[in-house]
Amino acid sequence: MSFYYDATNVQPMGGFTPIPKGKYLLRVESATQKRSRNGDPMVVVDFTVAEGRYQGRRIRFHNVTFLPPESKGAGISIHFLKTIGEPYEKRLEILPERWIGKLLYGHVEEEPDLNGTPRNVVKNVEACEMPGGAPAGDGETAEEINF
Repeated sequence: MSFYYDATNVQPMGGFTPIPKGKYLLRVESATQKRSRNGDPMVVVDFTVAEGRYQGRRIRFHNVTFLPPESKGAGISIHFLKTIGEPYEKRLEILPERWIGKLLYGHVEEEPDLNGTPRNVVKNVEACEMPGGAPAGDGETAEEINF
């Protein structure tokens, strides 16, 4: 099926420019449950910068992978849950839809994607204080964990 479009006076656009490396307040915009290449449960998170000069800019495709407990990186997903104030101990029901709207601080860097195009990635996360001064999560200061 085809259609017509009048492109008169429309200039081509392209060339996404990543935001500079730094620490940003991020809001979870979407959280989609999937499986990793190895078959592990995973949630793909898209963020939006919540304040400052780059407010509204998106950082997409952050993977939170739930590895088997004996795996070296199993604690990374638990740290993420703790950071956004979700239950993170013992047997858990993971409810990605509850993640939407949660705030955290993300340390953002720039890396090339598989095609060599620059993109932003979240390298580690920290809990943030919610409006009114209430701490996110259980009130403990969460240490940074690199992803």
